[in-house]
Amino acid sequence: MQKQKAVDYLIFLIGAIICVLSLFYLSGYWRWISCVAAGIVALSILALGSRSEDDSELAEILEETDQLTGKNITELTLLNENDEVIAAWEMYGKTSLVIGRDVGENQVNVNLSEAAFASMIDREHAVLNYSDGRWYVEDLGSKNGISVIKSDGRKYQLAPDKPCLLDMGDILYIAMTKLLFR
Repeated sequence: MQKQKAVDYLIFLIGAIICVLSLFYLSGYWRWISCVAAGIVALSILALGSRSEDDSELAEILEETDQLTGKNITELTLLNENDEVIAAWEMYGKTSLVIGRDVGENQVNVNLSEAAFASMIDREHAVLNYSDGRWYVEDLGSKNGISVIKSDGRKYQLAPDKPCLLDMGDILYIAMTKLLFR
């Protein structure tokens, strides 16, 4: 980022120098055309450089806002009947996770074959997808379904192939297995 900023300032400086030199060494309308052109280039580079700095600050502010509002889910945890964490999966940096039972011939990212109600979980039960900075869950046509309890206490039964937006603190029931998003 610092190198880009230095290059932007260097181009601005060269444009300003060309503008000043054209005023002293050129005559007629070429003087004004070259000065205006170099000035526009120099000011454009300066404006774009400061805008990219503002954009990075905006991105940092949005990221902090996501963390404060609970939109930035980074972990999925498996809970037992006493709401104790018995397994966890890192979600940070991932774009998709398949939830199910790994029986050797399939591969899932969130393997629930050791869960208490594993017999009720399909081999590929659900998928978590990351899009536009948010996580969504989708039922893959499972036999025993999926439900979500939102952080405000509302419960939703998911229809197959209909994504549901997730927030931090939501509880996902895969059949009767309880997963918490943090």
